[in-house]
Amino acid sequence: MSRFVVTGAAGFIGMRLCAALRARGSVLAVVHSAQRDGPWDDAVVVDLSGEDVPAGAFDGAGVVFHFAGRAHAVSERHADAAAYRRVNVDGTRRVLEAAARARARRFVFASSVKAMGEGDGGTEPETPYGCTKREAEDLVLHAGHVPEPVVLRIALVYGPGVKGNLAAMLDAVRARRFPPPPPVANRRSLVHVDDVVRVALAAAERPAAVGRVLVVSDGVPYSTHAIYGAMRRALGQGEPTRALPAGAWRVLARLGDAGETLLGVKLPFDSDAHRKLFASAWYPPDDLGAILGITGFRNLDDALREMLDGR
Repeated sequence: MSRFVVTGAAGFIGMRLCAALRARGSVLAVVHSAQRDGPWDDAVVVDLSGEDVPAGAFDGAGVVFHFAGRAHAVSERHADAAAYRRVNVDGTRRVLEAAARARARRFVFASSVKAMGEGDGGTEPETPYGCTKREAEDLVLHAGHVPEPVVLRIALVYGPGVKGNLAAMLDAVRARRFPPPPPVANRRSLVHVDDVVRVALAAAERPAAVGRVLVVSDGVPYSTHAIYGAMRRALGQGEPTRALPAGAWRVLARLGDAGETLLGVKLPFDSDAHRKLFASAWYPPDDLGAILGITGFRNLDDALREMLDGR
């Protein structure tokens, strides 16, 4: 029977990946805290930011899925660069070393499109998160720990149970606390969590994936205005008839910055939030049909209703 290792197993993607893998073999979950119950056969608790993987923990594993990491900050102005390095770089090195000791062949690393930079057409990372993800990619691909490395640069993930900015926006639109944004022609890349799992499984099996860096998104260039409209339709609120002008959003962002300086606390809307809302973050996906045989990606319009269930 095949044996798989999943780090970040208790996370949003990791839980679903573990559940899918159990139909294919036994699963060892690497978790950060004492949560041992989940869709896996065994678990080991490791703080990858400062602890080595216990000797022998990965023995017998053919594939290691490294999905643990320090997530993208809500505000890059308040990002802890050292903390990113401890988890995203040093933690990845520890997992690679454990995989090498166990002689695992395939290593699937969950990186991020932020390793390519910000906005449209970025090539170099700019934030602590993106820089440490890029450095971790280099370790996976070039440090020689495993014979079959694969890097997945994953776009912003959505789906039932998602947290973060997209979930916060959906909650605010439902509560009618989110003013209609203007039709700014920005573009953002997204991907459904189930498609991330499908890609990860194929990346663990397909020979064509070895040594590749693959951009994973659903291929739809979403604008903020389009996302807002899709959320309203899913909520049964209808199409917005007017929008808060772009200039008003900029004024609100400056007021948020001033309030943070005065109060010393993070406020709901500032220049960081404005940039995330209206800037582009578009990363053309690789042809995952040709490389991995993955087609028929989900899109946000189809998924929003299931995202609303239970919220």
